[in-house]
Amino acid sequence: MSDQNYRSTQILIKEAELVSSSNDYISNYYLNLSKSVGKIEVVDLDSETEDKLLLRNDAFIDITLAQYCLFHETARKLFEKSFVDNNLTLRLACLSNTSFGRTRWGVYELPLALFDQSNKEALKAWFTTISSKEIDALFRNETIDDSFLTDFISFDNGLWNVLDEVKQLQVLHSIYYNSRVGKRYEGPMDGYAEYLHGKLFSVIWDLAKKLPVEKKWASALGNLLEKTYDSRYEFDSLDVAKRWNIVEPEEKKKVIAEPWEPIEPFSPPQTDMTQQIAYMIQLLEEQRDEKTGHVTEEIILYLFLGIFVIFVVDTFVKTGRYSR
Repeated sequence: MSDQNYRSTQILIKEAELVSSSNDYISNYYLNLSKSVGKIEVVDLDSETEDKLLLRNDAFIDITLAQYCLFHETARKLFEKSFVDNNLTLRLACLSNTSFGRTRWGVYELPLALFDQSNKEALKAWFTTISSKEIDALFRNETIDDSFLTDFISFDNGLWNVLDEVKQLQVLHSIYYNSRVGKRYEGPMDGYAEYLHGKLFSVIWDLAKKLPVEKKWASALGNLLEKTYDSRYEFDSLDVAKRWNIVEPEEKKKVIAEPWEPIEPFSPPQTDMTQQIAYMIQLLEEQRDEKTGHVTEEIILYLFLGIFVIFVVDTFVKTGRYSR
């Protein structure tokens, strides 16, 4: 038996166990396994075991494998099935899978892993019909292929222009929620992998040089840059700032003069006691719907009344304290 077809005793035992287990057991097994993928090597599972589980043709098992399968061949089969069955939920589960992107033996990552590599047009054809939910699931996935994401954002693979403006904005919004854009490289000592990881930050910052200078783009890009790890190479901040300094046309600045009419209710300055009293009188008049028209005179009367009251009180206080 060749090494290529060799299956260990551990794999055969685990296969027999899973194939004969209930849906709940299989779901819990894959859920727990997904938490350790990338940290420890899984030695008792292979793609043939997942093929056996697919033969059950059970919707619950399909959703479980779409979310947590460890082999991109399994995810590809389920992704293709989602189009045959017109099952968007199954497709979104495949796009949300973070397990096979973390496996040590994985060759492909999202979204390339979901397509036959001999069919170069399949990915582009999917992007012509991709929905906003699919965009969100794909670009929020932190295991999305670095090379694909970098080429996509730098407009190098031709897929950016396949999307309309609404979906392009959706991409930026979804990437904002991808924890990948704020993390430094933490993988194994691989110079090229580290280069690709850092390059993504640069191409995101370079979007400030390429995107349309409009308010909606400024809002989406501003949020994304605020979260993206600062790694600007050959980035002239002053030139970019000038580019986004939007100046309104002169005709929009011209305002036709009209007679002044107060819009907001009168609010007196807090530093002038006289004006505060006038404001109180105004409020009282509005409540009883009577305008005296003599605000200044009433202010003087209230002041004299206050002084008189203070004088009388002071007199009684002095009289009470008098002793011979």
